[in-house]
Amino acid sequence: MQDIDLIYKKVWDHYNQITHFTKEEFDQIVELSSIATVKKGELLFKQGTIPKYGGYIIRGAVRYFHTDSDRREITTGFQFEDDCFGDMRSILFNEPAKLSLQAIEDTTIGRLDKSHYLHLFDHCKPFAKVMLLAIEKSYNDLVGETIE
Repeated sequence: MQDIDLIYKKVWDHYNQITHFTKEEFDQIVELSSIATVKKGELLFKQGTIPKYGGYIIRGAVRYFHTDSDRREITTGFQFEDDCFGDMRSILFNEPAKLSLQAIEDTTIGRLDKSHYLHLFDHCKPFAKVMLLAIEKSYNDLVGETIE
């Protein structure tokens, strides 16, 4: 695995391209985050379950998919390095996920649990802004697919 300081610097640089974070604000995220490796083919969460975490892809890639009534897997999207991932609706409202999320290669992630998201939304304005922009991007991707 990469040196932890290099990982956090990479994430710090990425977030600061979106909005300014003070060191203290970013340190809040670091304190609540954990780094994990997800092996190729492993599910981060499964359709019909409530995800335990969301986060940030440090290295690697994931795919979102659902299984239809004929048990076919239908891929609905991908996320790559420097993207946020997760199902915020499911995490925040304890609702079952409509999609599954699977690593399509060995993937290094920064994870945040529900309580961490709630804390950061309340105590770190730049984090809340980044998350709202990520949610807006997901929504626009969904609406764009529907309209076209």
